[in-house]
Amino acid sequence: MKKIGHKLHIYISVFFLPVAIMYALTGALYIFGIEENSGATINKYTIESTNNTNEIEVLINYLSENNIKIPKNTTPKEAKNGGIQIGGIYYSASIKKVNDIYEITTIQRSIYGTLVLLHKSKGEFYFDIMAIAFSIALIVLYVTGFIITSFCKNKRKEAIIIFSAGLITSIILAVLSV
Repeated sequence: MKKIGHKLHIYISVFFLPVAIMYALTGALYIFGIEENSGATINKYTIESTNNTNEIEVLINYLSENNIKIPKNTTPKEAKNGGIQIGGIYYSASIKKVNDIYEITTIQRSIYGTLVLLHKSKGEFYFDIMAIAFSIALIVLYVTGFIITSFCKNKRKEAIIIFSAGLITSIILAVLSV
């Protein structure tokens, strides 16, 4: 059992190491205020409103006529600003009607910004599968870690004290943060 636990621990930890680094890096930098639009190229355009009520059509025509990149995914969805958006988390274009003017915004995010949005589960569901698998892997890694060490054989008392200290600290800090 110990041998299987050891192999599981090694293979799972190595497989998920890139995801662990991504989550640790984006999570820590996000706490310090470095968000998804950090390093992004954001362009804003305004045009007079037309009689055309299909805003996506207006948006795509404007981008095309002005040689501005059109996102691959042109399926419209609601934008944060209340308008309509096309594209994905790396590159998107949005349109919003304000009085008689259309406001058009294009955003091309940096790799870091895209990773932050993956961390926040804002991309397609594919990476969410990896995120859920990573969450499960963390549990498996801790369990196999205990199996490998046979729950700290000679240091069991110290391990329980350290675990308890971590649990109590986590609870106190969570309560104070709410």
